[in-house]
Amino acid sequence: MALEGGLLGGSAGGSAGGSAGGSAGGSAGGSAGGSAGGSAGATVFGDGYASPLFTEALIRNRGAIIDLNETAPIWNLAPRKKSDGNGSDYIYRWEPWVRSYLVAHEAMASMEFKTDFVDNGRLPRVRLSILDFDLRRRLPLATIISPRQEVFHQQVSKVLAWAELREERAAEILTQIDNQYSIWGSVVSFHADRFRHTKELIDAAVQLAVMVEMRFKHELACWRPADYSFQVQPLITTPGHGTLPSGHCTQSYVVYELLKALLNTMREGEAYRSVNRQFHRVAQRVATNRVVAGLHFPVDNVAGRILGRVIGEYFVYLCNYKWRGWNEEERSEVVKPWHYGEFDGRAFDGNLEFDPATQPIWDESKRPKYYKYHPPKRNNRGRAAPLEGATHAPILKKLFQKAQEECAELAISF
Repeated sequence: MALEGGLLGGSAGGSAGGSAGGSAGGSAGGSAGGSAGGSAGATVFGDGYASPLFTEALIRNRGAIIDLNETAPIWNLAPRKKSDGNGSDYIYRWEPWVRSYLVAHEAMASMEFKTDFVDNGRLPRVRLSILDFDLRRRLPLATIISPRQEVFHQQVSKVLAWAELREERAAEILTQIDNQYSIWGSVVSFHADRFRHTKELIDAAVQLAVMVEMRFKHELACWRPADYSFQVQPLITTPGHGTLPSGHCTQSYVVYELLKALLNTMREGEAYRSVNRQFHRVAQRVATNRVVAGLHFPVDNVAGRILGRVIGEYFVYLCNYKWRGWNEEERSEVVKPWHYGEFDGRAFDGNLEFDPATQPIWDESKRPKYYKYHPPKRNNRGRAAPLEGATHAPILKKLFQKAQEECAELAISF
C-alpha cells in the first residue's frame, strides 16, 4: 500500500506541480514544477489517502456528522472458534496482499534447499525437495547443476546474434519487464479487472516462482552476459541477481501450467492442443526476448523451462486440481500429480540454442541427456507422488476454487 500510495501521490503531485509550473514558466517551469511536485507527492505515511489534505478533510467531516449525545450501536462480532477449521473460510476478510503472503508461506512451508558441489568441487548443484506430509520424509522436486564456464563463453556469441532483433522486439521486451497480463490476455479473453480472483492466483504462482528461482540464482551464482562481454550492452538495465535459471522463463512456464489447469485444457483434442500450443509459444517468446535484450544466455532458459514446469505442476497440485487424465482414462477425478525435474549443465553443449521443439521434456525417448523428468519415487517400488496435497494448502485451494468459478462464469474455461 505504501508503494501504491507513493505512485499515486507522485503521479498526482507531479501532474499538479507540472501544470502549475508550466502555466507560470512555460516548458522549463513545467518540468521543474513536475519534478518538485512529484517528489513531494511521493512522500506518504501509509496509503494513498494518508496525506495532510485527506487527514484534515476526515477530521472535519467526522466533527460535522457525529453527535456524541447519540447512542450508537456496538456490533457483536464473533471471534474465531475452533470450529472455523483452517481459516480458509474467512480468508477474504483480508486484503489481497495479505493473502499473497499467507499463500507463499503455505507453498514454501514444505520446501528445503541444499547446495553441494560436483565435478571435483568446481560446479554448484542446488537441490530442492518437499516434505511428504503422509510419509514424513522428503521427496525431490528440482535439481540444477551449473554449466561449465566454457558453456557461457560459447553462449556469448548467441546473445550477440540475438541482439539483431532488439529493434523489432523492443516494445515486447519493455511490456514484459514486470507482469505479462496483456500478453497472456491476448490468447484468452483475460482482463485483470474482470478476473480479479484469477489474477490473484496467477500473482501467487508467480510469487512462488520468484522465491524459488531467486534461491537457485543465489546458490548457483552464474554471471550475466554483460559481465562476460562489453559488446552485449543490454537493451534495459541488467537485474541485480544471477543469470541462471532465467526468472522470466521460470515464471512464464509456471503460468503456462496454471492456465492449463484453470482453463481445463489438459485433455485430448485438437481444440485443447491448439490453446496449449499458444500458451507454450507465449512462454517461449517471453523467455527468448530476455536473450534478445542481452540479459540472459539461451542456456538460462533451458534451465528455467524445466524448473518452471515442475514448480507449476507442484503449485497446481497444491491447488488440489482434479482431472481424469489426458485421455480421461481415470474412472474418477484425481489430484494431478507433479514430477521431479532436473537440469544437468555438465551435459549441455554451449553451441545449442533454447529450442523447446527440439528439447522435449515429456517424451523420454527424445529427451536430451541434460534433462530428467519423472514422478518422484516414494519407495523402492517407485510409487508415484501422493494424490492429496490440498489438505496442506487450504488457503491456496480456496483461491483456486474462486478462480475456477470465475473462469467458468466468464466462459473462458473448457
